This record gives sequence, structure tokens and C-alpha cells, in this order.
Amino acid sequence: MEASQTEERAFHKKQKVTFYALFPAILCPLCLLFPYGYSIGTISSAALPLQEFYRQTYLERYNATIDEATLDVLWALTPTFYPLGGVFGAPSVPWLVRKFGRKKSLLLVQPICIVATLLLSLSEVIKSFETLMIGRFLLGIVGAIGTGITPMYISEISASHIRGIIGSLCSVSIVFGILIGNVLGLKQVLGTASGWPYLLAISAIPSVIFILYSPWLPASPRVLYFDMGKPEEAEKVLKRLRGTDDVELEIKSFEEEAKQSSQNKVMTILEVVKTRRVRWQMISVMVLMSSFQLSAINGIQFYFDQVFITAGIPPDLIDYVKLGVLVAELLVTALSGYFCERFGRRFLLLVGYSVICVFMIVYTVMTAFQDKVDWFSYISAVASLGIICGFCIGPSLVYVIAPELLDQSSRPAIMTLGVLVLWISFAIVTFATPYMML
Repeated sequence: MEASQTEERAFHKKQKVTFYALFPAILCPLCLLFPYGYSIGTISSAALPLQEFYRQTYLERYNATIDEATLDVLWALTPTFYPLGGVFGAPSVPWLVRKFGRKKSLLLVQPICIVATLLLSLSEVIKSFETLMIGRFLLGIVGAIGTGITPMYISEISASHIRGIIGSLCSVSIVFGILIGNVLGLKQVLGTASGWPYLLAISAIPSVIFILYSPWLPASPRVLYFDMGKPEEAEKVLKRLRGTDDVELEIKSFEEEAKQSSQNKVMTILEVVKTRRVRWQMISVMVLMSSFQLSAINGIQFYFDQVFITAGIPPDLIDYVKLGVLVAELLVTALSGYFCERFGRRFLLLVGYSVICVFMIVYTVMTAFQDKVDWFSYISAVASLGIICGFCIGPSLVYVIAPELLDQSSRPAIMTLGVLVLWISFAIVTFATPYMML
């Protein structure tokens, strides 16, 4: 056992962090998961001009003023159409992976993202809030496919000793997208009646960058070895990815996994549900993914303004508080990759959820009694930051943990189920949050 661990540590030392592996591992989350966060951030920051657009469109179309109840429903549906798209997009992941592979699947969905962005940015010209919702629905489909395949792809091209740090880039990219969406959505920038179509159009830029760079993306060694039956090419790609000719240990792990799963073809969703061998892995991934959303993180981030208004923060300070919280979230998320490797995944999950529990209780109590004590509102704001930081410490690591729990045969189907559960939970939280704050 000790000899095996010594051999593995020696192998890690021989591996280099190559540009060939590192750049795609950074680029893919930025291009494929940044729009996920950006879609959350823009809807939160541009809420007022978008609601005014709804009022004006309704007035011009029906020659009547929209009542507040109808506006509330339309506005609750607008962010909800994004996760609804994800619910429809998630089941396509295993089919795409089997048919086209990781890299090509991610490339094929980028035109959908560009079309969706065009619908979003043109909705003001054609005076249609339905077009805005359809655009968000299509972005949700792309987002679900991105969250389902990107963690698999970057974990498979990354060296094992930095996989936790690289995997954390998925969460960092999402948070970075939320931050940029909120910054550009400020009323001093593009969060205005004339600026919001341009704000929404920016989400197409990562797709264009990804399409342009796609010819240089490396193939997944695991796909070459297991799915395409090309061990020589897999070894050749591994040597280039790791920056060393000594990839014997990794090839050996492939061979051992191949022996164990030689009788197991790539499993369908129905097969993983029926198979006892992978049942606990499936349950674990589904619990991780659902708790990711049921921690209420996206309910907070979609409705930042309402959360801080409920907490008693003065309206003229909300933008500054919101940006401060998001910067802190980005920093904690960036550090989570390092902590992940140092302290382990399970420990950080327990710490993260414990922090969320404590600050959720503090937020609830402070909000309930803020009418009696003025400074309770500031504690509520700190508690909101605590909830978000707790999420970044633990639950945000699901994109690192989930693929590592699964073998090659069950990974696509179980990740699909997990991502489907994630997006269903996302839709429920997003639609319910504004009504819970009434």
C-alpha cells in the first residue's frame, strides 16, 4: 500500500502543468459556464428596466395598464424559463456524449446560444416579452448541457493532483459571470431602458470565442481509450497533456478500469436506475446536485435587490452591498479549489453546509426583528454574505466531486440524472423565491 502511494506521488511530480492542458481547462468553464452566471446576474441587475419594458409592451399591445399581479407572474416566469430550459436540456447529455463525444457536443450547442442571445437582444425591437422568455429557455438548454459535460471534459484532460483546483474553475466561472452581469447591469453602465438589449447580447461572446478556439481543443484521453478503442492515441494525448513521456501509471489505471468494466457497456439512464452496483453513486450525485440548488443560492442571486430590501438595507446602498458580496463570493470560490486539495471534498461539504445553516438562522432572526432594532439590517446583510460564502466553501464543489464518484460506463447517465435534478430544483427555487418574500 505504501509502495503504491509512493509510486503515485512520484508520478505526480513528473507531471507538468502544460499550456496544452491548462488553457482549455480554463477556457471551457469561462466560455461554457460564464454565460450560466451571466444570465443570473443580468436578470438580477436589470430588473427595473426589464419590468418597465414589460409594462410598456403590455400597454402598447393591449392599450391597458398591466396590473401588478400579472406583472409579478410574468416577472417570476422570466428567470424561471432559464432553469426550465435546463430541465429539457439535461436529458440530452448522454445521447450527445455517446453520439458526438464531449468536445464536439459542447461545440454543437454554441449556435443555439447565439440564436438565444439574438432573441434576447431583439425582444425590445419587436416588442415581445415572450421572445425574451424563449431566449432564456434556449440559454437554459445550453446551460444544462454545459454543466453536464464541461466538468467531465476538464476533469478528464487535467492531471489528478490538480483536478480539484481545475474543477473549481466551473464554480469560479459561474460566480465571475454573476459578478460581471451585475457590474454591467448597473444603471450607470447598461442597466437602463436603452442599454439592457446590449447587456443581454454580451452572452454570445463566449460562444464565439469557443467556436474559434475549438480546432485546438485536446481530445479526452478517456474517450480515446474507452469509447473509441484507440489506446495508442490516448497515450499520445496523455503525454502531451502531462508534459512527460512517463504516463504508465495513468495508462495502467485505464487498463484496470477496462478489466473491471469489460462486461459493462456505457449505461443508459434506465440501466443505472436498475443496476444495484451504481445505485449509491447515483443517489449520492442526485443528493449533491439537488442540495446545490436547495441551499437557495440562486434564489438569493436572482433576487439580490429584494433580499437586501427585505433585510432592511437602504436602496441607495444596495448596489454597493451587492457588488461587495459578489467580490467576496468570487474570492472564496477561487480559494475553494486549494482548500479542496488540502482538506478533502467531504470535509468542505460538511463545513459549507454547517456555515449555511448557521447564517440562514441568523438572517431569519435578524430580518424578523429588524423593525425593532435598526442595526439588525446590517447583520442580515452579513448573514447573506455568510450564506453565500458557505455555499462557495462546500456545495459549489459538486462539479469537482460528482464526476470523480463515477466510472466510465455510468458517468454520462448518472451525471445526466444529477444535472436534471439540479435544474428541476433550480426552477422550483427561482419561481418560489419572490413569492416567499412577499
